[in-house]
Amino acid sequence: MNFIRSTVYFVVGLILMSASCKKESPPSPLSELSVLAPATQTGANTVGCLVNGGIFNTSNGFFSQHVYDSYAEFRGNYRFYLSGFRQVQPFVYQTVTLQTDSLLLKEGQTIPLTKAAPGNASASYDVSYNPGNDDIYYTTANNPGTLTITRLDMVNNILSGTFTFDGVNAAGTVVHITAGRFDIKYRPY
Repeated sequence: MNFIRSTVYFVVGLILMSASCKKESPPSPLSELSVLAPATQTGANTVGCLVNGGIFNTSNGFFSQHVYDSYAEFRGNYRFYLSGFRQVQPFVYQTVTLQTDSLLLKEGQTIPLTKAAPGNASASYDVSYNPGNDDIYYTTANNPGTLTITRLDMVNNILSGTFTFDGVNAAGTVVHITAGRFDIKYRPY
């Protein structure tokens, strides 16, 4: 009789405990934009964007990440070069590059990203699988993007901005780069 009573108490206790427990809801997925490098203007040396909806950050690479940058006057012409690089797997690298040739940048300015040439701004996205085996997607005059300068501090060498573009490779495949942002402490060569 004590065994049955103990069993009943045990079962009732389990039922009461399970009824009083809150079900945990599954964690909500983070939006891609919340995972990107923040859109700061402090010289944080970050580059982030969405590549066909997937996250590209120089701060979340598999092995390493780098930002190479400069903004300087060269023979009377201003040039800007920014390359955000990350290694995502052994021997697989991604690079987003923005550059201007013979353009003086101004805070608040929006520049079309077209083809690489004097007087233009351009952009590219590169996936390198092994040295010499690159798949490069370029902006073109027919498929321009935009580069907006949100901060240009020539005293503290801080350059920040946003960008978006569609790049096209040699086979005609298009890659969509959206929600791009960068915040660098540039080198004035």
